[in-house]
Amino acid sequence: MSLPAIGGGGGSGGGHRRPQTAPAPQTQQAPPRKKMGSLDENALWVQQSAARFQTCLQSTVSGSRKTYVSQWYSGTLTATLSKLHELEETLYEVLAAEPDDPAGGDSSMQTPEVEAKLAAADNPAVAALRLGTQSLVGLAAGASHSLLLSDSGHVLAFGKGTHGCLGTGEGGNSFEPYFLRAVRDIRVMQVAAGQSHTLLLADTGAVFGLGCNECGQLGTGDRRSAVTPVEVRTGGLPIAQLAAGAHFSLYLTEDGRILSSGYGSSGQLGHGSKQNELTPKCIEAREFGEASSVAAGADHSLVVMKNGELFSFGKGFCGATGLGHERDVLEPHRVGGFEGFHVLEAAGGSAHSLVMARDQSGFVQVLSFGLGHDGQLGHGDNGDRWSPEVVVSLSELVVVQVCAGNRHSLVRTESGNVLAFGAGAHGKLGLGSTASKVDPISIPELEGRVCLVASGGDHNIALDQDGRCFTWGSSRCGQLGQGSDLPLAKAPQEILLIRKQELTGKKSAADEAKARETAREKALNEKLRAARSREEGEKEEVRELKKMIADLSEENTDQRTKNKNLLAQAAEMRRTQKELEEKLWMTEKHLTDEERESARRRELAEDSMMGAEGLRSGFQAYLDEVRFYRGLEERAKERSLTCEMMLTDYDAFRREADATEFRLNALLEEAVQRRSDCEAVCATLREKNQRLVAQHETHDARVRSVLEECNARMAGTETQRLAQQVLHLQQRLAGQSEKEGMMSRRIESLVQEVKELRGPRGRG
Repeated sequence: MSLPAIGGGGGSGGGHRRPQTAPAPQTQQAPPRKKMGSLDENALWVQQSAARFQTCLQSTVSGSRKTYVSQWYSGTLTATLSKLHELEETLYEVLAAEPDDPAGGDSSMQTPEVEAKLAAADNPAVAALRLGTQSLVGLAAGASHSLLLSDSGHVLAFGKGTHGCLGTGEGGNSFEPYFLRAVRDIRVMQVAAGQSHTLLLADTGAVFGLGCNECGQLGTGDRRSAVTPVEVRTGGLPIAQLAAGAHFSLYLTEDGRILSSGYGSSGQLGHGSKQNELTPKCIEAREFGEASSVAAGADHSLVVMKNGELFSFGKGFCGATGLGHERDVLEPHRVGGFEGFHVLEAAGGSAHSLVMARDQSGFVQVLSFGLGHDGQLGHGDNGDRWSPEVVVSLSELVVVQVCAGNRHSLVRTESGNVLAFGAGAHGKLGLGSTASKVDPISIPELEGRVCLVASGGDHNIALDQDGRCFTWGSSRCGQLGQGSDLPLAKAPQEILLIRKQELTGKKSAADEAKARETAREKALNEKLRAARSREEGEKEEVRELKKMIADLSEENTDQRTKNKNLLAQAAEMRRTQKELEEKLWMTEKHLTDEERESARRRELAEDSMMGAEGLRSGFQAYLDEVRFYRGLEERAKERSLTCEMMLTDYDAFRREADATEFRLNALLEEAVQRRSDCEAVCATLREKNQRLVAQHETHDARVRSVLEECNARMAGTETQRLAQQVLHLQQRLAGQSEKEGMMSRRIESLVQEVKELRGPRGRG
């Protein structure tokens, strides 16, 4: 078993990976420089580190492997102590050379000549960067424009100026960095860029907006675009962080609340509806606690909570929200898949998302989800992910920043490397070509030097440790700041217009001294941080070594028992082998020619027996085949008998069908006869009916004659007698009518029977 290596650091070089602290959550601001501790504190830390390492080594190494492990670690311990002593000497030198007044701001380092040049310059912010009196600390990349922020709070803008988002007072493009004079009196702390709008966060907590406001993304309460900065109506709440989507804006307050304004057709504002908001409105949702950072994609939003959870809402195309489906989400929902992780930072792209999260071991992992058609998720394929999935190829790197653009992604490591993956159109991966990459690949020109990076639509910006700014990707609108002669850059190009050097001549002595002091302090910080990181790594190595030694001890115990058994078995086998060799030697010694011939014949007989066995096997196979075909024959006979039985059944069924047909014909003839009888009965009934009708008419005539006779006499008993006759005749007529009704109903029933008899005959 090989022992693990110590140290190794971050970056693409691999090695043992150590836990790290949470980076700044997507502010894209350079971290402030920290003051060094005193000499005594650093020396004490060096001594304590060495003592702890030696103590751990002595306590963990024991047993049979003590000598080997001690020799293996002795070289590493010596090298570590040597580097710590070297760091101690560097501390002495730097602290001895530190000036009495370390505060010295930019103004104290400016000579009268530099101040005169700044006063005469047309673009004072650019001139200050050139003269070295200011440095860049912030970046922002929109769809087609870029923003740079200096440590003095000045803002430089370049790229597409639609709706006045560059602050030039007009809507034209700018191919070179332009100083925003309108905010010269405001100390800007953070910048954010969307599709065609710009957001600026002042040190007072106020927010100012520029550019397109058709959907209310500037939060001014109306839809008028702004070519000069206008203040966002945040209700007096101090803002701590900004995030700009395509046509909407997110604002994080200092107390952890989220405000949003702008376009809301996909629910990206998080208010439970698809309405636009012209002024920032606070997001109210269940289980939505205190937020630590926000991130905005093109049409979806991500919120990192202080308890390490991640919430998302907005357009769910291809799983960009990480909720396991493609439906639009109108209010914040907790993203699953982060069990055992503490989310540190998130970034939203056109339709995908990247997340940095610390696992239970203290390592920072990168997870991605959403559209993966061009490999922008970094999983080695072009598949989409509807739920968070760890980017395995980044697991061995110490990642400190993630960025998501238009179908591409960037990752910055602790060692200063930038890795790119996704769509390579316009050269936006910075790898010298326009080919897409499904795995993260380090950009060669930026290895070991980048401290800040930002991704836009089809371009990217990076800031190195020396304050130099690099851009690459599409430049059709000037978003690279390289001038109008460069349509695109397939590899990072430095913006020479803001390089830290004087307009004419060399740097002043004060500037050179300050640069040397800054470089020395930076080198000292790097060495001190590396030493502390190495100490953490060494502690982790010692813990792993303890565990490994315990495992080895247990394995050694089991192995010793196994070895004893194997040795006993080997001794027994050697004895048996020796006895067999002696017997063989004795047999060969006393073997005669006749016995050898007999042995040869025996071998031939054995060969013959083997041949007979082969023939027997072949004959057995032949018998098996015969049995198989006989089985087939038996099955065929069974099927033949079954068919004969079926034919017999069919004949019986046919005879039964013929008998049934005969009976049906007889019934049909009987029905025809009954029909003829019914027709004769009907004819007789009709004649009787006609006679009854004639009798009825005769009776009616007699009644009329009697009535007339009654009317003529109109008196005496004769009239009474006639009345009785009339009544008697009426009663007879009523009875006759009843008989006629019964006769009619009888005729109808007979007609119905005839129809029923006709029916079966017609079907036959």
